[in-house]
Amino acid sequence: FLGTHQDNVADRVSKGRSATGERNGSVTRPERRPRGEGHARAKLSTNDVAEIRRVASEGLAGNTALAARYGVSDTLIRLIVQRKIWKHVA
Repeated sequence: FLGTHQDNVADRVSKGRSATGERNGSVTRPERRPRGEGHARAKLSTNDVAEIRRVASEGLAGNTALAARYGVSDTLIRLIVQRKIWKHVA
């Protein structure tokens, strides 16, 4: 049916045609979503992330110092330490 983009999205949702939950592409095809070092724009390695978490947990350096050492933002360091990103690294 003809309609605006918003009309079409609302129609898709009302008919249950949205790929959410277990039907989401990141769930059904995880190999298509590169994680960690496999991502083309990754600046850190798995070893770097493990080292960042170790140093932060031991209180040897703060987020700002770690960010400067690895050439990333202190926000990224915080998200790594909080395990909000790079979750697959132990």
